[in-house]
Amino acid sequence: MIKDMNLQLIAFILSGIISLLLNACRINFQSQTIPEEYKNYIPKNSVPVSYKEIIPFHGGDKLKIPGYITKAQALEDIDMFEYLFSTSYAGYEYWESKGINFKSFFDEMRNYISDKDTISTYDFEHELSKIFRQIFDGHIALIGDIYNWAYKHKAVYYCDVLVEKSKDGLLKVIDTKNDSVKLGDLFTQSDEANYLFKTLSATGKEQYFIGKLSPEYVSSVKLSFNNRMIEIPFHKSRLMYSKFNDPKPFYINRINDIPVLRLTSSAEQFYPEMKKLMEAGNELKNEKTLIINLFYNGGGSSVYPQTFMQNLNGTSEWEINWAMLTSPAITEFFYKYDLSTMPNISPHFKNWIETNASKFENYKTNPVKDWEFGSGNKRSESGNYEGTLIFLTNRRILSAGEGMIGASQSVKNRIIIGENTGGVAQFSDACEFYLPNSKFIAKLPRQFLIIPGLEECVGYLPDYWLDTNEPLEEVMSWLQNQNSYQFKYSSTFNDFLEKNNFSLVLPNDVKVVTPGSNVSKDLKSFSGKWSGVADGILDNMLVVEKINKNFEADVVYSWGVAYQWGVGQPGWQRYKAKIQNKTLTIIDEKQKVKITYILNPNNTLSSVYERPGATSSTILKRLNK
Repeated sequence: MIKDMNLQLIAFILSGIISLLLNACRINFQSQTIPEEYKNYIPKNSVPVSYKEIIPFHGGDKLKIPGYITKAQALEDIDMFEYLFSTSYAGYEYWESKGINFKSFFDEMRNYISDKDTISTYDFEHELSKIFRQIFDGHIALIGDIYNWAYKHKAVYYCDVLVEKSKDGLLKVIDTKNDSVKLGDLFTQSDEANYLFKTLSATGKEQYFIGKLSPEYVSSVKLSFNNRMIEIPFHKSRLMYSKFNDPKPFYINRINDIPVLRLTSSAEQFYPEMKKLMEAGNELKNEKTLIINLFYNGGGSSVYPQTFMQNLNGTSEWEINWAMLTSPAITEFFYKYDLSTMPNISPHFKNWIETNASKFENYKTNPVKDWEFGSGNKRSESGNYEGTLIFLTNRRILSAGEGMIGASQSVKNRIIIGENTGGVAQFSDACEFYLPNSKFIAKLPRQFLIIPGLEECVGYLPDYWLDTNEPLEEVMSWLQNQNSYQFKYSSTFNDFLEKNNFSLVLPNDVKVVTPGSNVSKDLKSFSGKWSGVADGILDNMLVVEKINKNFEADVVYSWGVAYQWGVGQPGWQRYKAKIQNKTLTIIDEKQKVKITYILNPNNTLSSVYERPGATSSTILKRLNK
């Protein structure tokens, strides 16, 4: 079960990859002219708008969401959401240039409300959040009873097959835990490059995992071995099961006399630790090898990792273009901060608030939305660090965590190992606003970044991919045995799950009872076991044990392990579910959980799991046993 995902999402939505880059990069200002990089996306750098008073959210306890609002209140919230979206979201013109019609969406929302006297905030939230289905953005969100976002990460799925490229270009299987593929087989796929992911190998050798990069969960792929097409089962990366017992957000251990720097966050609340991080750059600059483990780094302020890199390498400059949006709502958001209640605020964050707040009266009197542009150029020469810098990366490195990797581009010998980062960087530095009646929070990024090599929802690609839950140990083995090293699968993926207690569990007495003749065909279709992977992350299963003629069903919901969601143990729960209109619904009032399963024509189930602060989606397939 997804537990307290909101704690993970706090890290997920922390803005700041570039908000304070001014302190770390050489910036070229172009305040009046739209740079070439942005001309296709931003038609004008200043546009008149209206002024509407906003209610900011600056953290802490949220205002209570009512159960229902009136038609007039809903229309007021739609107007406010559209106003904020069009004046204070840095991606508005970008997505319009891609063919997205936001005005049409808000008109449709007004039509949706037109025949209603009142509407539940549950339904209202569900309809409003549909706007995020059209875009890819890791920072934008509508926060109501659940966290609605537009993040769709592309991840690599593997099949337990390792190949080596020979001098004549043949790809020979050198390790396999897949029953369909044998040692010595040749990988003969015509579009082989789409399935090859380079991994660590001995000096002079090229070895690759066979996998597939996809925004959707991949369970199998038809591939050619020995010129014969075979259906090959795939699975998610073992890196997802990497776990680190972190005593604090920043610390350094030495392993085999190599310093391993661990950084899980650079958030403002960790300012005392971040001062130590920045100074560590000076302390480590003479190390021959330095490993930085960024797994699960949710971001924060870019100043700290940027300054660390500046101290380590003598420069932290990297190639980046940014456009900063300012509007009446944005300046009022900063104006309404109460600095007297923030005694531990860092000096640069305080200055950032005061600088933007000082613009409010002018923007209120002369309301416009306008842009400021700048760029940070990577120097042609490298920095001063002479050692080898190794980053360990996974998909949960976001925002300012990715900024640390970007700021290391001037390091002479930099190696990225693991998997692609989260790709939450195109839009950043979000402001949060309440909708006046529903009390939903609109989280809208105000910066639009163009960073070569960093694609939204894809992130930075590694130099070497890994498929292990012990990445640090694997890298250490490679460093110690570079002339003879070869990655080895110790077991199949399913055996790996079983061995480490990551597998789904069910009650010992689980039993599927065949529906009787008095149960309709639509109801019977739900009977049995169904399995899927929520957002490509959490294994989960639905077992419909017994269906009653009164549209009720006895079901079991089972879940596996997902450390990045705070789910450390597998488990199960029995429920009474309702079935209506080809939809099975589980409601757990105590845990405030709602899970819906919709029967699809292709005999799969589309599931949405909802609880305060969390939502996830799954496509489940029927199991034959």
